[in-house]
Amino acid sequence: MPPKRGSPRWRTLLNRSLFAAAGCALLWFAVEGGEYGTRELFRQRNYHTSLSLEVDQLEREVDSLQKEKTLVRTSDVVLERIAREQYGMLRGSKEILFWTNNSRVDGDSSAAARDLSGR
Repeated sequence: MPPKRGSPRWRTLLNRSLFAAAGCALLWFAVEGGEYGTRELFRQRNYHTSLSLEVDQLEREVDSLQKEKTLVRTSDVVLERIAREQYGMLRGSKEILFWTNNSRVDGDSSAAARDLSGR
């Protein structure tokens, strides 16, 4: 038989359940409450890890670009290769430069052939 509402036993059960609920609320606030809850801390840790990986990748890229810069400034062979490949420069009057156009013309290929033949 359940205790009656006005009895001291009923008050004891009510007080205990209120204290248990308050304890649970305090425990939840200790774990999840405040500005940085547990989930937020895990999210921040994952974000920090991804940023660290990105920084490492960018540092490697900067190192390789610095090495390439040093090679361009010190090596005549590398400088000549870049001048030939990117700017189409020639070494002397005996060299001939051939330009090719690999882009496709939209539309009929026979129309492109007529344009090239001058008709």
